[in-house]
Amino acid sequence: MSLILTSPPEPAEQAHRPPPSPLRLLWPAAALLLAVAAFALRVHNLAFESLDIDEADVVVYALADLRTVLERLLSAGDNGPAYMLLVRLWIGLAGQSEFSLRFLSVLPSVLSVPLFYALGRKLFDQRVGLAAAALGAFSTYQLFFAQMNKMYALVVCL
Repeated sequence: MSLILTSPPEPAEQAHRPPPSPLRLLWPAAALLLAVAAFALRVHNLAFESLDIDEADVVVYALADLRTVLERLLSAGDNGPAYMLLVRLWIGLAGQSEFSLRFLSVLPSVLSVPLFYALGRKLFDQRVGLAAAALGAFSTYQLFFAQMNKMYALVVCL
């Protein structure tokens, strides 16, 4: 006894549909290109200036003993206490230079560009998605937040 596997017959409306255009990949490719441009903008002169007082405070709090960091997670009024744990882990992986500390903010900022595209595409269409990605890639606020050792870029991405 032999078994022959066949695909189910296509409905009449799908049988005559033209194949998808290769241009449909142009929109996501353009969004990816915007993310690459956003990355280049964000890492350019990333360590040009030294850490300001707020960024230095993040490092001080992140490098405090673990009990202090965990107590800050539960205390009211702290600005992004869970971010301190993330910075603590990041310092263990990448070090404490201005570039490496700020690079932690670059990653979610760049990731937000294709997320802007996906959100705009889902809510409206691909053109709106691409416009949203372009606005996110070249936004001065996004660029500013991406070059700070603070939680702002991560909040936008989340």
